[in-house]
Amino acid sequence: MFGGALMALAQRDLKRMLAFSTIDDMGYLLLGVLIGSSMGFTGAMIGALCHALFKVMLFGSVGIAEKGSGGPITLDNRGLSSRFPISGRLSLLAL
Repeated sequence: MFGGALMALAQRDLKRMLAFSTIDDMGYLLLGVLIGSSMGFTGAMIGALCHALFKVMLFGSVGIAEKGSGGPITLDNRGLSSRFPISGRLSLLAL
């Protein structure tokens, strides 16, 4: 969990950051499974489904922006929401 979070903070590329964030989040979901109760397992499954839905939206919004700009999206890119309004709205919805 902590390794994934630290690696996510060290990234400049948005897709790599989202990927390491997923590793971090899966660690938290694993804790729910390791609790061993039905409540922990159910919470982990609901968390996994929500995580998958929102990460698809986030990766999709970054993909839309990358396709339109012709290159990878990094933390240095500014003003993408005004150039790609659908991507910006999708990102806000997923957060």
